Amino acid sequence: MKGDVKWNANSGEISCINCSFYTCLNSSIVFNQSSESIYILKARPGVWLPVQKHRRWQDSPATAMLQDIAEDLLKRGKRFIGMLITVILGLIAIIASAAVAGVALQQSVQTTDFVADWHKESE
Repeated sequence: MKGDVKWNANSGEISCINCSFYTCLNSSIVFNQSSESIYILKARPGVWLPVQKHRRWQDSPATAMLQDIAEDLLKRGKRFIGMLITVILGLIAIIASAAVAGVALQQSVQTTDFVADWHKESE
């Protein structure tokens, strides 16, 4: 753990704001000796350190990026399915309207033929 660390010796608590956790320390890590401390911590099994994260916890940034891409694709997939259902319902409505109009037109033609035949027979 690297950062501005405060250690309470009485309670054994460590508090640190804007600290960084590393699994490996080497010369590439920038370290300011006047304001920062480095502590080597050994995690006990079953002990959790409270951490305030600014992004989702992942093994690596690449894993986080892949998860973001997968979530975007899932959102787009849901949007596509919604649009597909809307189009299908619209087509059903248009076909139903055309069928009702066709039946009404057929009834109108039959009524006209019946009236014409009735008029002929009545003369």
